[in-house]
Amino acid sequence: MNHSRLALLVLCAAPLAACSATAATNASQALDTRPFPRLAAQVADGPVLVEARYYLDHKRTFGAELPREARVLPVALKLGLAPGAAGSARIDPDQAGARLYLPDGTVLASKFQAAVWTEFKSVNDLVAANALQSRVLPPWSAAGESFVYFVLGEAGEVFVRRGELTLGAGEDARSFALADALIAFELELDGQVRTLFVGLEVGNGAPRGN
Repeated sequence: MNHSRLALLVLCAAPLAACSATAATNASQALDTRPFPRLAAQVADGPVLVEARYYLDHKRTFGAELPREARVLPVALKLGLAPGAAGSARIDPDQAGARLYLPDGTVLASKFQAAVWTEFKSVNDLVAANALQSRVLPPWSAAGESFVYFVLGEAGEVFVRRGELTLGAGEDARSFALADALIAFELELDGQVRTLFVGLEVGNGAPRGN
């Protein structure tokens, strides 16, 4: 994967005022038009392996539908070192700056788990228990999944249905498959900050440990 080229393309997605309008116009003309290449849901970047999944049935993990109850999109990340890899990698969610890019260039920022709130204490406890924590990455064989939470904004701005996300309403609504999204975040690899990019798999089931 050419990360230099990918980083340049993703930079176009960051300043929304500058390029999201053009990207949205192009996206309406051709479904495959996006400001970044489609990535697999599991990628290797040097010694680090990363995998991202969106589980359709939130109730199996949290006891509630988080897009509706907390206005966040929960995405499970699995992070670990490839078999036989040398070096050390560490992630700190407070510094990772995780963000989710939609095919029109729209960026959804992540939210600290402590700020994810519902009226149900049991749900809030599960959100915290399943959240990505600061850690040194284990070997891939010992890695489990934990969640980052992406902000959906106020009710009426973004709708989530199954594996699709819709921005706006009426004639101006734009819908995208979450499988076409891209996730980016930073971690520390051998003392140096590195940006990783990964696609997103959508499916049923429940996360595999954390």
